[in-house]
Amino acid sequence: MTPKKAVNPNPTTSLVPLPISRSNIELFLNCPRCFYLKQKLGLKLPDNSDYMLNHAVDKLLKREFNHYRLFALKHPIMKEFSVDAIPFFHQKMPEWQDALNGGIKFHHEQTNFMVTGAIDDLWINAIDEIIVVDYKATAIKGTRGPTGKWLKSCQRQLDVYAWLLNKNGFKVHQIGYFLYCNGDTSQKKFNVTLNFNVSLIPHTIDTSWIEDVLHKAARCLQKGSIPSFSKKCQICNFLEKLEAVELY
Repeated sequence: MTPKKAVNPNPTTSLVPLPISRSNIELFLNCPRCFYLKQKLGLKLPDNSDYMLNHAVDKLLKREFNHYRLFALKHPIMKEFSVDAIPFFHQKMPEWQDALNGGIKFHHEQTNFMVTGAIDDLWINAIDEIIVVDYKATAIKGTRGPTGKWLKSCQRQLDVYAWLLNKNGFKVHQIGYFLYCNGDTSQKKFNVTLNFNVSLIPHTIDTSWIEDVLHKAARCLQKGSIPSFSKKCQICNFLEKLEAVELY
């Protein structure tokens, strides 16, 4: 692959902070090469995250929880799973939930990254600790929560949101939750209705890894060359095989 001219500057020497989203932190952990191509060279990578049914579930859940947030009332899901909290009301909630605007932000001065993350929901308990909540919608038979690599990625997602909240001056509860909605495909007929089995899955927040990863990501972008192919990355494997093919 012929090296391209960088479209993004070295974050540590730029006068303008370089935005790095929660998903791009995950991209770096999965493949430094793809992270470099996207963040430094501006290459648009294939994206398989545009699942409109998932977005519809997210939108409806936010609308529902925002109703209870407005009146400082417990949502029935909180009652069902015995969570002593109510939806957290804050004037910036719409901004923090807006992925197009970057969500909640923090300027990490050591790396000059503007770390961003669009949250799904925040709850608050009786001692004013913020509980980070992320909605997950799928339709996988027999599962009651994220598994495998997806689980690790989801857990890091909650960690980053908790870290951003801490950096913005909020006290965060050590337990976050996945509100997991699994479509029930056992119904005999569709009848223009899809029912969901709902689980509330706890995760113990761990933000200890984030600072180190940010520094490693910054050093990656400081390099003058593209990182090597990653054998565990599907995109890298495809590109490596493509380069080996003689096209006629």
